[in-house]
Amino acid sequence: MPRPANYLLLAISLLFTVAGIAMVATGSRDGWQVLAFFGVCTVVAVVQLWPQLLRSEALDADALLARFPGPVTLRSGRKRNLIMAAASAGFAFGIGALLQRADAELSTRVMLWAGVLLFGGGAPLLLLMAFKGTPIMLSADDLTLVTLHRRHAMRWADLSNFAAVRLPPAGTPMVAFDYGPADGTRLASANRHLIGRNSALPDQFDLAPAELALLLSSWRERALEAAPAPPSARS
Repeated sequence: MPRPANYLLLAISLLFTVAGIAMVATGSRDGWQVLAFFGVCTVVAVVQLWPQLLRSEALDADALLARFPGPVTLRSGRKRNLIMAAASAGFAFGIGALLQRADAELSTRVMLWAGVLLFGGGAPLLLLMAFKGTPIMLSADDLTLVTLHRRHAMRWADLSNFAAVRLPPAGTPMVAFDYGPADGTRLASANRHLIGRNSALPDQFDLAPAELALLLSSWRERALEAAPAPPSARS
């Protein structure tokens, strides 16, 4: 979402959040639903406008690069996952409240239940990620992504084109890259259409996307320079 649109969303959300508070204070039936929904919208708009607020600590890309060949572990920001878990719970609560209306049609109720299951199920997953984390580990051999105990090591020779991009339509900032073995899959094709690369990292790891992309590119260059030449090249 373009930045002016996020400012507009923030202004509208703040207005209705205040209205929701007033409705709760006066005992209105729909006050809590309005407050929960637009309160979550306010949080989302703030996160989109000022993602640096979610960084747990200030990391320096140059200092991290100086630790080559590592290993170096970068952990996902706990604040972001906690806030998104609260946002998912808020959406689930707001949608669930709509289900209490007896006059809703069957098709509407099915869609509402789908929303409750989606956001309600996402909240505990995000909480788990907040405390377990989704770290990446940099070494001289590979970039390893860990997601809920699953490890995926990618050799630096198979990685290229690290860049800071924005995921449409919301414009979510992230670091994208090309991973050779992923080429040819439907997911890779869809990713390339959306962000110009076939893969992306799940988090910013307390660095600005541009800084993280530069760190990974520079680390890859050093890893490739330090890699031993293949036997055919040495003979």
